[in-house]
Amino acid sequence: MTVTLKQINQVQVTVGENVPAPPLGLVVLDPSVPALVFNIGTSSSSSSNPIINVALVIGSSKQYIITSSSGLNQATIIPPLFFSNYVLTGGFIINNSSCSSSSGTASGTNEVGYYLSYNKQTQTADNSCTVEPDGIPFGGFFNVVIDFQHSMAYIFRYGANPIALIIFSMSLNAFTSFLSSLSLPSGYQVAYIEPPQSPAPPSQFVSNYSFSTVVLYNGTFYIGLAYPQITSNGSVTYPGYSFIWSVSVSSISFSSSIPSSPSQVGNLTQITSNTQASTPYIYLNYYVNNGSITTELLIGQYVNGNVVVYSYNFSSLSTLIQLSVNASYYGNMINIGGVLAFVLGNYSISGSTTTYTYWVGIYDRKTNSYETTSQFTNITSMDVAPPYYAVTFSGSAGNITATIYQIIVDVLPAIQNLTAQNNTISGTVVNLNNGQPISGVTVYLYSLATLEDDSSSGSLITSTTTDANGNFSFSITQSGYYAVKVIY
Repeated sequence: MTVTLKQINQVQVTVGENVPAPPLGLVVLDPSVPALVFNIGTSSSSSSNPIINVALVIGSSKQYIITSSSGLNQATIIPPLFFSNYVLTGGFIINNSSCSSSSGTASGTNEVGYYLSYNKQTQTADNSCTVEPDGIPFGGFFNVVIDFQHSMAYIFRYGANPIALIIFSMSLNAFTSFLSSLSLPSGYQVAYIEPPQSPAPPSQFVSNYSFSTVVLYNGTFYIGLAYPQITSNGSVTYPGYSFIWSVSVSSISFSSSIPSSPSQVGNLTQITSNTQASTPYIYLNYYVNNGSITTELLIGQYVNGNVVVYSYNFSSLSTLIQLSVNASYYGNMINIGGVLAFVLGNYSISGSTTTYTYWVGIYDRKTNSYETTSQFTNITSMDVAPPYYAVTFSGSAGNITATIYQIIVDVLPAIQNLTAQNNTISGTVVNLNNGQPISGVTVYLYSLATLEDDSSSGSLITSTTTDANGNFSFSITQSGYYAVKVIY
């Protein structure tokens, strides 16, 4: 296994502020324009509490999405959700008094969230505050999950008093309307939930917890959850506890208005206890085991200075690998077809000069191996962004250069020219990195119950392998709905 970074674009933009080192979040909306979302900051009277602004860059132009007027406690940008014409992202910033001028004012709130919808066809973006309509403090946009099997969409947001999750549910048709208007459509349902009390860490850990990613599989949400320790003065310290929080959709009570208090639902599977551990990243992963497809949750986490990867088969947790990475900074983590990619870094101080060094590390589930890219030293910050990008920032306030790289692993398979004609389904499997056909790879055919199903809810019928030109075909004996999947 090898990993390289291929530069695909670069943009210089006058922003008037510095990009924090390391950045506090990054999203690549469209690398061909490019369109970026990231945090930029100015100095303040307290160097430990800079003023942070979330900026959108399209081409070489910049606009603020949200501005922190009183200094930063925390900022978050969530991973994007890609559709045919739209990319949806967003997040929240704490200790903020207003959203952008187009969104109005969210005065009196400690935290302001925002949606950002980017139209790839017109290369334009719209954003909106997310404080209303719930009226519950902490309106941060957290995640979106699409259930194709039942034609539903779920928008996750933070709630507070106590900290919990607000979930808005709506049909896919209504969600399509939401993408263009960024306002909740009529007929939505809402729920307010929190984790169960057992198993639970000691009381000093439970007053504040953080969530990471959400996965929906077979009617159950799986959510990464961590409890940092809260000291007597209210600051967040470590060690902490982390869990997989599983919640079946059928156990959630949805209604037309948000309850005054959250309901405790689901089950907790403990990952770490009383240790220096980050909030776990959770991804749905498929791999071939002894000729059969195995489905699992792939979980990545930073624990006691190491990168630890776990497998969760929906009943038990096992450690796949523990990597001693010799890094003082651990960045975001993304999943590239069963390969976890993450940013690592160190810094050194000489007088008034701070030198940062960053690199990308990857863990390959198929080979259980770990590799790294070459190191970057003449940059101020670096992060990774889904589906397979790394971005470096260099320069100073007023003139920042953002360089977008594609993370290239050995093989990224993709199906091209898929057709169904004369009772035959056929197509070609190519390497997404270079467009070359892949021979000898297994392709799977699934039978689906409805048009809205995907392969995870279908029945495996048969499989075949591609020929020397990457081509494959299946003969269909009866009408119905089908899905084709390749797992390399």
